[in-house]
Amino acid sequence: MATQVDPVRGSALNEQELWREMVRWSGGRILEEAGVLLVSGPSPYLRVAIRSDPRIDAAAVLARATDFFAAESTGFIVLVRRPDDEDVERAALAAGYRAGWTERPMAINGRPSAGAMPDEVEVRAVADASAVLDYGRVVALANDDPGERERAPLLFHDETIIAPHIAAFIAYLGAEPVACAMTLVSHRVAGVFYVATVEHARRRGLGDALTRMAARTGFEMGAETAWLGASEMGADLYRRIGFEDLGSTLVELASPTTTSIWLRAGGPGSPMPRWRPGSS
Repeated sequence: MATQVDPVRGSALNEQELWREMVRWSGGRILEEAGVLLVSGPSPYLRVAIRSDPRIDAAAVLARATDFFAAESTGFIVLVRRPDDEDVERAALAAGYRAGWTERPMAINGRPSAGAMPDEVEVRAVADASAVLDYGRVVALANDDPGERERAPLLFHDETIIAPHIAAFIAYLGAEPVACAMTLVSHRVAGVFYVATVEHARRRGLGDALTRMAARTGFEMGAETAWLGASEMGADLYRRIGFEDLGSTLVELASPTTTSIWLRAGGPGSPMPRWRPGSS
């Protein structure tokens, strides 16, 4: 008999699977050994190290990441989850890494109710390469973050998000794609990712409705829990849907090389860009 899914552990494993998929979609290297997952794609926003075995000490995680990404002049990030990876975070900060984007994992253990969609909006499941491109256009247009804009065309092309364990949806206003959301199911967990709405279509409830649709579909695909990473601004929306805080925090730690390049480009005090494909 299968054990009940631990949403904290399950969400971490599901996120690791998403990073593997993103590097498969974009083309790159995946190395997973000795308790560390290392992924390297064609963009600096696709170069990430994650400790997958909590028994591996922080110094070893940083050493393996530094060695793996040694040839990448634009650096990488280490993605940690507090409180489990606080030792890695302390070691990274002491070594000159810089803390950037943070999100709170939230989960729901049953299908949320369906959301209302405006009459003038049509929702379609992504089913062909043209729709995959539409999905990428929404992600790029809806984000003012340079990482998401650079990464979108690398990820959403051909039939990358058409797969048995993935379901993706796009809201169209007339012929224009204006909002999107997707779920990726692994480890009996549905991760809800890339929830985005272009600016002129906001405040119509599209993000709420598509998040519900993605989560509901994840449960239909066999998940026992669904999760997402929420910003402080988006957390209240997801609580209204029924998501609850998992009591952890996702933190991106930019390598010293990444930090140096970004500060030269943006100036002292400029915020770090975002690596995680979150929800909002």
